[in-house]
Amino acid sequence: MDEIQLLWAYYEDQRDNALKFDQQRTSVTGFSFLSAGALFAILANKGFGEYSAIVSIFLILLGIFGILATRELHERAEFNFSRARVALSKIEQKIGKSIFEEVKEEAKIEHQGTYRMAMRIRLHFLWMIPNIFITILGLASLLKSI
Repeated sequence: MDEIQLLWAYYEDQRDNALKFDQQRTSVTGFSFLSAGALFAILANKGFGEYSAIVSIFLILLGIFGILATRELHERAEFNFSRARVALSKIEQKIGKSIFEEVKEEAKIEHQGTYRMAMRIRLHFLWMIPNIFITILGLASLLKSI
């Protein structure tokens, strides 16, 4: 196996690892939403009584966990994506010409034309919004129960 094939295998491995972190981020957000829904169902069913402060604190902690986990999983995915980009640039250097540069530039121009507004929004922030919402709702229910 020559060096270019090794670099390509490394590129694919790092890209696959990054996608696994993205899948984990989806799972964490889904778990947070499901758990928060169950806790709000408890609050709705039991009312704001003696246990509502405990449930509210758990909601706050759940939201904070979701925020931190989402941020960390984004960082891990970006780390693997950056390794993949370096491997791809090493392949370009070994080939001696940038065969990917023209494709990258055309795709960038087409993408910017179609998704100009969406490109300004950072995806990892969108993944954090549900967890921020859970934290705020936990704080609000805690204030109501005190």
